[in-house]
Order: sequence, then structure tokens, then C-alpha cells
Amino acid sequence: MCPCAAAAENGHLVVIQWSREKGLPWNAATCVRAAMGGHLDVLKWAHEEHGCQWDGETCRIAAEYGHLDVLRYARENGCPWPWRCLASSSAAQGGHLELLEWALENGCPYSESMYSGAAFEGRLGILQWLYDNAYPWCADACRAAAYGGQLETLKWLHEKGCPWAANTCGNAALRGHFKCLQYAHENGCPFDEGTCANAARSGCLNSLKYAHDHGCPWDETTYVNASHSAAYFGHLEVLQFAHENGCPMAWHPETCWGATDCGHLDVLKYARANGCPWGILTYQMARNRTTPFRGNRTEILQWLRDNGCPE
Repeated sequence: MCPCAAAAENGHLVVIQWSREKGLPWNAATCVRAAMGGHLDVLKWAHEEHGCQWDGETCRIAAEYGHLDVLRYARENGCPWPWRCLASSSAAQGGHLELLEWALENGCPYSESMYSGAAFEGRLGILQWLYDNAYPWCADACRAAAYGGQLETLKWLHEKGCPWAANTCGNAALRGHFKCLQYAHENGCPFDEGTCANAARSGCLNSLKYAHDHGCPWDETTYVNASHSAAYFGHLEVLQFAHENGCPMAWHPETCWGATDCGHLDVLKYARANGCPWGILTYQMARNRTTPFRGNRTEILQWLRDNGCPE
């Protein structure tokens, strides 16, 4: 970040003035950072008095951070808000109702992402206002609520008639939000093909068990994700559940490498006992590691030697 932008974010106008006197450069990021901090005096000085460029990101950031005075000034002085920098969506996601109303009343276009952004952050007040004012549903709103782990928001959306997005369950599983996954499925939302794989990737055993026990299909991707989750994050129970309940096997040497690299000896033992190949890097990772070892290095090295790991 350039010095002018950093100073603008913190409202240090004197620092910006000094920087410009010394010939230091600035660009549109200076206006964006002034908007982020809500420093209208800095924005006016930079753009109005000294010609610093701005763009639609200035409006979007002002909306996201709830600075209505900054947004109003920017718009009144010609700052754009193109479709890709929708201030209305940023205001909705940030929970700034007054700013959202002003933006829509002053020409900022409606976007379905107002619903999804508010849903992801659990902004029930914003969602209620959008609903009361008859803005059409966003097909992605339920998925966003599930991805954000916003159970009460997910319930509200469903009870108000918002349609289930096709990947609502999968996104709840991906982030380990078991309660959202359970609620969605029990209220008519179908599993998508990635639900089990996403649950395994997240390391959430409850989500994986629930999906599998309720008929959600799984495949080799689920096994790969379970192996990765166990090796790198220590979620051995996820790998055990997948392996011991008939998930199609897809061992890869990376499981041994990762478990060794991350110090998860219990995972390494389980993988080897159930047919995972060593791979040529496993011993090298334990022996040559120069960064702090997450586990008992001596114990792992000894176990590798005792169990025939290729050196």
C-alpha cells in the first residue's frame, strides 16, 4: 500500500499533504482508503482540491463500511457505481439499512446479491426490509446463509418462501455447519453430489455421518478429501468413518506425506495399516524438515524406520 493510501485510511491529512509535497505518488486507492475510514475531509481534499482519481470502488467501500456522508458526497460529485461495484449489495452485506435505502433511491441498481450478501452475514433486518418492499428473491440466498452458518437466517428465508438453491446442503457441509445442513435437508432441500465430499473436506464428522446415513452418495472424491483432512488437520475420525463404511478407496501417497509433514502419527499409522502407499517423499519430509515440526519428530522418524519406510 502506498503511503498516501495508508494515511488516508487513518485520516492523517497532514501526512498526505507532506507526502504529496515530497512528490510521492497516489492513485484511486487513496480515495478508496479515505472512504473506508469515513474521512470525508481527506476525500474532499484529495479529489476535489487536488485531482486525485477515484472509481466505483470508492462508492462500494463507503457503502460497505456504512459511511453515508462519504457515499453521498462521492455520488454528488460524479463518482461512478458500475454494476461490478454495487453499493447496494455492499450496504446490505454490511447491515447498513439507511445507506441501502439511500443508494436505491438515488439510482443504484437493484441486485440479487443484496439478498445473498445479507444472508451470508445474517442481516435479518436487511432481509426483512427487502422482503417487505417486495424485492424479488435471490436464488442464492439460502446457499449463502448455509455457507455462512447463519441457521436462524436460513430458517427465516425458508419460512418466507425463499427457494432452496441446488447446492445449499453442499455449502453447509463445506464449512462444517452441521445444523444448517440438517435443517435444510429435513425441510426439503436435496443433497447435491458434492455434499459428502465437502463434509469430508471440512473435517466435520457429524456432517459426513448425517449425509451418508440419510442416503447422500459418496465417491472417491469423498475419500480423497477425508484423507487430506486427516493428514493435514488431524481429522482421523473422518477418514476412519469413510474407510470403514464403504466409501470407494482412493489412497494417494500424499496422505503419508501430509501426515508426516504435519506430525499426525496416528493418521500415518492408520493409513499404512489400511493400504496407503508410502511414497518417496515421506521419509525425506520427516528427515529434512527445516521449519518447526508439528509433532514428535524423533518418534515419527523412528516409527518410519521401524516400519520399512523407504529412505
